[in-house]
Amino acid sequence: MKIEDIVAALPEIYQPIFNHPELSEAVSRDCEDRWTYIEKIYRQLEDKLKRPLKVLDLGCAQGYFSLSLATCGATVLGIDYLDKNIAVCQSLAKENAKLKVNFEIGKIEEVIEKLAINQYDLVLGLSVFHHIVYEHGLDWTKKLLENLASKVTLGIFEIALKNEPLYWANAQAEKTRDLLDGFCFVRQITSFSTHLSLICRPMYVASNVYWMFDDIVEQFNKTNKNPHLYANGTHENTRQYFMSEDKITKLFLFDNQNRYKLNHIEYENEVDFLKKYSALWDSLPKILHYEQSENEAWIVRTTIRGKLLCDIIDKNELYNADQIIKDILNQVVALESCGLYHNDIRTWNVLIREDTSACLIDYGAISKKEQDCQWPYDKYLSFLTFVREVLGHKTIIPGFFRADKFDMSTLPEPYKSVFFNFFNLGLDVISFEKLKELLENFDLVSDYSAGMTIYGEAIDNAIEISRNNLLLFKHQAHEANERVAQAEQNVHEANVRAEAFFQRAEQAEMMAAEANERVAQAEQNIHEANVRAEAFFQRAEQAEMMAAEANERVLRLNRMFMKRMYEQRHFSKELKSRDDGSRSE
Repeated sequence: MKIEDIVAALPEIYQPIFNHPELSEAVSRDCEDRWTYIEKIYRQLEDKLKRPLKVLDLGCAQGYFSLSLATCGATVLGIDYLDKNIAVCQSLAKENAKLKVNFEIGKIEEVIEKLAINQYDLVLGLSVFHHIVYEHGLDWTKKLLENLASKVTLGIFEIALKNEPLYWANAQAEKTRDLLDGFCFVRQITSFSTHLSLICRPMYVASNVYWMFDDIVEQFNKTNKNPHLYANGTHENTRQYFMSEDKITKLFLFDNQNRYKLNHIEYENEVDFLKKYSALWDSLPKILHYEQSENEAWIVRTTIRGKLLCDIIDKNELYNADQIIKDILNQVVALESCGLYHNDIRTWNVLIREDTSACLIDYGAISKKEQDCQWPYDKYLSFLTFVREVLGHKTIIPGFFRADKFDMSTLPEPYKSVFFNFFNLGLDVISFEKLKELLENFDLVSDYSAGMTIYGEAIDNAIEISRNNLLLFKHQAHEANERVAQAEQNVHEANVRAEAFFQRAEQAEMMAAEANERVAQAEQNIHEANVRAEAFFQRAEQAEMMAAEANERVLRLNRMFMKRMYEQRHFSKELKSRDDGSRSE
């Protein structure tokens, strides 16, 4: 059978027919745009594994991507449930007999269940899983994909959206990447419009083995959604961290309203700092890759080997407190010299390197804003609290308000005298550079009351900021209450409208029931009329037959009458002829 005839039997030419442009003029969806990205990912993974790949194409349609990957040297199996699609694919495979490609009729669900671990390196699932979600449900499909994630090295997925104007749309996930929860690394490559609407569907690369960017493919050995034990879900699942032997990759998601702004700010802060100030101190990592899209952002950088100070404290391990304070203060001074400040100097943002030196991390917290991220917001009081944590071998549990560990009189020397002297300098003079000088050349303080004025002003400023924040929160709460009241009013009005609608619906149902009864009666009357009409037609037919018989009898009688009349006239003529003869004789 010719390929033209096989293609003609298709319900839809969804993809270009491989190597047949003359048969592809009526194609529903072009594939070249997606193929550009798929080929690049294939080449990256092929280069990483140093061999041609084994590929599974789920929902292969007319085989365009399967055959294209086979031309790259891959061994490909294409699966589709529609026999007419597979007929086209198999005909094309015969035309390209040198390619290592096969096609089978099958259901995606059944194929995934039967897969062996590492049977395939790469799997394609392009705009197919929304049908499975519609048929089996979201949770069931997520488990199916989780099973797939455990068996393949890497996948490329195009996911349909909930807001598409199609019958299956309401069944889909609110967030498309949620469907791929079974994969640790999920990166949106780009998005494409379809033949069904102008709404663009995202395309993802996903893996439990590798992270993959345009110029980096690396195997990760650890991943976490919290940067440390004290994060406690702070980022609301909008951050993720991937660690390899010498690199770390960070994901920032922008799909959460509560974290949207902060994630944008901290991503931009970190990129900006590592690009511009990579030589500010010797322990800074090198940024290797960064990218940002509408929905997410990524940073890849080198790793600093060491332990978090908070973990060392929690395990009661020994450390040099003076060295840590000195190292961190030197880095804060370096930041200050550039007009920068780290707004979250905490034990979980201090890394103790293998050589026991300390360094600041969390570069997204570095900006030109001279304010700590928590109460009391004052950068010097915050550093004082950090010093107390380091000296006291205790991490202060984070909260909305940072614990008030500001009593300088309980600090050991030289820190007690240093901080009293520091706060005695005046607000227009103090800086971290001055604090460093005092620590390097401290004088023992005999009268600790002298420095309390500036210290008190700092506390007063912190309290004033807190008071203003509380007033702001109160105002926001009032606005929120008004919005809630308006929402409740809207709900009430909606309920009233709904009740009226239900009443009209009930009336409509009653009218419909009455109409149905009248229709039923009319149908009965029509039936009875049909029965009477049928009887009438039968009688009419009988009458017609009787009339026809009567007409036939009349015709016979007429013929008989005419015959008799003829015979009578003939007889009369004979008699007359006889009479005339007799007279003549």
